Amino acid sequence: MADYKGICCNRCHRVCNTATFIYITATLSTLALLHIFNVTSRMDTIFTLSKKMNSVVSQFYLKNGFANDSKEMEVFIGNMNEKTKEASTTSLPSGRNAPRFTTYTTKTRVLPSNIKKKVTTDEKERPLNCSSCFLHNYTYVLNNENICKPTDRSSAIDIIVLITSIHANSEKRKALRETWLSPTLKNGGNFRYVFLLGMNLNKNLQVALETESATFKDIVQEDFIDSYNNLTLKSIMSFKWASTYCHNAKFAMKTDDDMFVNLPGLKQIVLKHEKRLQSSLGGQCRLNEGPIRQKGYKWYVPKALYPQPKYPGFCSGTGYVTSMSMARKIYEVSQHVPFFYLEDVYIGLCVHRLGMTVISLPGFNPVRVPINCNYKNGNVITSHHFDPKLLRDVWGLKCNNTVF
Repeated sequence: MADYKGICCNRCHRVCNTATFIYITATLSTLALLHIFNVTSRMDTIFTLSKKMNSVVSQFYLKNGFANDSKEMEVFIGNMNEKTKEASTTSLPSGRNAPRFTTYTTKTRVLPSNIKKKVTTDEKERPLNCSSCFLHNYTYVLNNENICKPTDRSSAIDIIVLITSIHANSEKRKALRETWLSPTLKNGGNFRYVFLLGMNLNKNLQVALETESATFKDIVQEDFIDSYNNLTLKSIMSFKWASTYCHNAKFAMKTDDDMFVNLPGLKQIVLKHEKRLQSSLGGQCRLNEGPIRQKGYKWYVPKALYPQPKYPGFCSGTGYVTSMSMARKIYEVSQHVPFFYLEDVYIGLCVHRLGMTVISLPGFNPVRVPINCNYKNGNVITSHHFDPKLLRDVWGLKCNNTVF
């Protein structure tokens, strides 16, 4: 045992003497310094990747319709970058080897390039009027120009139905074609329709949309980002397209892809109010609404964006109708009405700028009406919040004295 202990001690002494310890420590310190310099030399690359990551995150929010979270995203990303900057400046070397820092602020709301101001809750006061400040200079990505061409079955068009939609809602579009759009005779009758969309960053969804457009020839798309806060762009797009490619229609109706619309009943209503609709917008309209000032609400509007206590009259964006001449005038005057992200209010602002009015029409409902035979006898013109199954259930109702 004594011999064994002696051998161990002798070996420990040879390995663990002071000189060897100093040598190992110096070697490890040198390796650590080399590692630090290597990390430092790569910091520019790291921050470039950080910038790209911020961009990807913001585009993800756009693609999924979280445009209302722009302010929170800006604060979150900004704080992340500031914290990274503080940590880096205190731990990395200075001088020529020090990394260059940039704080990147990501905004998820994408607005037209020709709008000078970005619409945020802390910006300067929005003007009430302007001159050529809101030009709708977007390019058609998909455009089925022949939707309103005369056919053997119909040379006249009573109503063009402008339906806002998004890429992911292909099943909703399919259900609409199979139910209340049936009277359009696949865009060959007195009623015509078109689905209107913006851009989506998902390439697979875009390819699917292009295939759907080639199959049904009923889709129009412009190159702005599709988001809730850009619904105003889509509404102006609809009137622009209608007045350009469907000017032979007598009336234009704007609605959404989660709506039920009774087209024969709609025709009866517009013919009854034909004269008034030459100078007005009709639907479920509100004449005495004011901005919601409580933060946290979906339709919150700060005074900087709209200082007045009341909006001019406007109709629910779920469905409104007007004459083609009015649709053209609304599109033309919109370039002189500063952007406002609540699309139904914005269209009301355009009508007000024209010196025209809005009128309430019977049967237009911004909510879902209880399911019964009123859907088929003309008492219900529009009803909201329909998925494909419910839509088919209503379409299959067995009733007497129906209009379709």
